[in-house]
Amino acid sequence: MSNNPETSSKELVPSASRILQKVADDFGLADQHVERTLAEANITLTSPVAADRRVRLLRLRVRGVKHTGEFFEIDQEFTPGVWAIVHAANSAGKTSWLEFLVLPLRGAPRDLPDDGLSWLHHLSLDAYDTITAETGKLRANIKKDQLDPSEVKNTTAFFEDLPADRADALGAGLFGLYTNTSRTPVVANNVLMLWPELWPEISEEARQRFGVQYGRFSASADMTQARAAKELLNLVDGGAYLPENERAAEIDGVLDDLLAAHHGYNDFHTEPAPARSLAVPVGQYGNVPEAVEGKHVLTLVEVFLGNEWGVSNAAVPSYDKLFGKLTSSQAGRVLRSFTEAPISAKLWSAKPRARWKQLLDIIEPKLTARSDRELFEAVGAFTGTPDKLASDTKIARLATPRRVVRRPKKK
Repeated sequence: MSNNPETSSKELVPSASRILQKVADDFGLADQHVERTLAEANITLTSPVAADRRVRLLRLRVRGVKHTGEFFEIDQEFTPGVWAIVHAANSAGKTSWLEFLVLPLRGAPRDLPDDGLSWLHHLSLDAYDTITAETGKLRANIKKDQLDPSEVKNTTAFFEDLPADRADALGAGLFGLYTNTSRTPVVANNVLMLWPELWPEISEEARQRFGVQYGRFSASADMTQARAAKELLNLVDGGAYLPENERAAEIDGVLDDLLAAHHGYNDFHTEPAPARSLAVPVGQYGNVPEAVEGKHVLTLVEVFLGNEWGVSNAAVPSYDKLFGKLTSSQAGRVLRSFTEAPISAKLWSAKPRARWKQLLDIIEPKLTARSDRELFEAVGAFTGTPDKLASDTKIARLATPRRVVRRPKKK
């Protein structure tokens, strides 16, 4: 038994989310890139220790009749402290006491004899677990007092121990509080501080439900609630959970803003803002609607290459993260982007050429299709400058998407 009853297992062994963050920090990658790479390798991070599920017993009530016809009753409150069940004689009921405590918690007896179980007429145990207590206290404080920003990490430390259903329930509660049209500023501010801490523990199914709820608000013209729901999703880069048609329109608009900044005056200073904004509708896993996928890929390539004077250094981290979210098929599009006029026109200049080589290194691990690998090898073996790639007969043939001709079935 630990000498310190307040010591939590998460202080001894890092949680899955902390391991993920450490790997990402060590390799200079986005959390999402590490998570996706592990998922592609069928590796799932889980905490190596069970969650802290301490239970506090409050009161035990037992009534029954022994096989001898003797009536017995127990009504015991458990105040804080150490309790011991002691009796000098054997077969005095010590084990039965323990079994009466365990039976309601397990839902089934452990070592209670069948005849002992038949004695019971009534058995009840008042208890609560620490997670329930922490959650209840937090819900009460959210509505009452402004949380101290410096204490949020401590306040939400128990989130990592939440079972999936509890995390989803708490998430639904916070979502409901924030989208409530009669919420107070105190409630709104508190939810905004807590939401990013809880989001990693919320299940994918629950996240999808928040997106569906936003769609319902929008469809019923509840614009205040829709706006609040979208604010919560945007806060955690949850744009991927918005309805696809809305995400497509939003991504298209941000891409226009990014290209306008890239082609405009003082582009090195104006690109970072739209570059960062693009991460929101693209979402954590880079799910880009098909309607804007081509534009998304080509825009990223164009701004990543920069121009003859260089690239917007402040926007580069955003571009690196966005390229880290590309799927294999999107990486194939990047590889073929040299066939597009805006891209080939850039590749005559020295600085974009250098960036093109960096770009090939970034997408190379994502190229899994045989046709993409063949094209990648041909591009790597090309001895000319990259602006002439499309003029090479073999490369041009490999870069052309293969069309599948379906023959009609014979009748």
